[in-house]
Amino acid sequence: MTGYRRKLTDAQIDDVIAKRERGWSYQALADANDVTAGAIHYQCLKHGAVSPRQRRRPVPTEPSSFVARDGRTQRKFTQAEDARLLELESQGLNHRQMAEALGRAITSVRIRLMTLAIHEDIPCTEPTDG
Repeated sequence: MTGYRRKLTDAQIDDVIAKRERGWSYQALADANDVTAGAIHYQCLKHGAVSPRQRRRPVPTEPSSFVARDGRTQRKFTQAEDARLLELESQGLNHRQMAEALGRAITSVRIRLMTLAIHEDIPCTEPTDG
């Protein structure tokens, strides 16, 4: 891949969603559409496209962070932050207000809310009792 286009067309997004729901990986979809895997991931979140093989990872209870490929440090959301975020959403706060309350970027809040919504339909990777 030499460069990335800025936007996917509506037809490409429809195709990405259909293929993701059939099990295509983010990277395979990115390669096929000459965009980043992050762009594909965002569109799948935005449109609720879930792979049949997709599993959600357990949410940490303690704060943790990691260094992304671009060198920026990113903080993972904790279970307590998720609960607080959902509480703030239920109170009718907008993304900016929720971001300020949590000390997070507005984009982080918006994407986390999309992630939490999609998680309702995805099995967890950790074993459950019973």
